[in-house]
Amino acid sequence: MEYQGQIKALQEQIDACNDSADWFRYRREKLLNGNEELEQIAREEYHMQKPTEDVFLLEE
Repeated sequence: MEYQGQIKALQEQIDACNDSADWFRYRREKLLNGNEELEQIAREEYHMQKPTEDVFLLEE
């Protein structure tokens, strides 16, 4: 019983890691193949903007 609980917990961790790895692979592929995703990341993470835009940063 004890080992079954450990196996289940480890399997859940493996599944979570696989989901993360899939997401990062998808994101990498989008970055390599398209400018839209690259522009979105630049805007969101690096607070870049077009000259005609206003950017508002919201803090919680």
